[in-house]
Amino acid sequence: MLKGVYRYDGFISGFVCILSVFFLAGWHNAGHELIVELSMKKLSGQMPEFFIEGIGQVAHCAVDPDVFKEKIPDVALVRSESPEHYFDLEYYTGEELPEDRYAFYRWCYEHERELEKVGTLPWSLTEYTGKLTLAFAEYRKWPENRHIQAKCLVYAGLLAHYTGDAAMPLHATMHFDGMIKAGSEQKEHKGIHRKLDALLEKIPRDKQPVIEELSIIAFGPKLLPGVYAFLRESNSLVADCYELAERLPDLPQKDIVDDQVMLMAQKHLCRAVSLTSGLYLYAWQASTEVQLPDWHVRKY
Repeated sequence: MLKGVYRYDGFISGFVCILSVFFLAGWHNAGHELIVELSMKKLSGQMPEFFIEGIGQVAHCAVDPDVFKEKIPDVALVRSESPEHYFDLEYYTGEELPEDRYAFYRWCYEHERELEKVGTLPWSLTEYTGKLTLAFAEYRKWPENRHIQAKCLVYAGLLAHYTGDAAMPLHATMHFDGMIKAGSEQKEHKGIHRKLDALLEKIPRDKQPVIEELSIIAFGPKLLPGVYAFLRESNSLVADCYELAERLPDLPQKDIVDDQVMLMAQKHLCRAVSLTSGLYLYAWQASTEVQLPDWHVRKY
């Protein structure tokens, strides 16, 4: 099984046409659900019992952000949701990420970058982690409140979708579905995104990571440096994906028969679980520091 620990700036990891991207997913439903299942099992004994027992609700909600991108009569949701799923690092030249998304919007304006091309995934991660932190703080104050418990599970599920996307290398690059090499005008390996999306669900049960050997990312007080480092690592894995592009199983094919592809799939899964469990644990621990305002009283 994949092992090793690398220290980043702020956390520890166990591993290391714009409309067309709007409808690309990051892992299929089964992949996102698998990430949740392994993350929750990894956190057993470290999180509240209701949370671990709510694995089904969390896994259910982990699929929803891709559903948010489906066409409905009003396209506003599609256009606002789609950039939340990726961050194409080739378009961003800053050494650090701006503190909040509005500062990032200003950066895009000042540097003449199209927001839809760069994406906003880092703030999807930090903002949903913040929402989960506040929900956990409410749970600490009202531990028997079933509505608060349900809210924690929903927020955790939505967060898990974006952590899964962050671990999908093609969600961290402008080369999200094919690459044009220098001196060429033709895009090579178009369709790689859908093949990679389907990869995690093709890992057989006996080749999924052993829970005891999975790591949990430990974040510092500020999330963004660690999130940025994780996304930079995802971007660094893009070349590996394209090197194995011809060996990726076709969508109808159920099995991974190539050993190198299997190793890559296992690595992506381990990274996704490390990030997901790390942000869950961060939110739970950070909730001890939250002081809810005096006016905040729950009737329901």
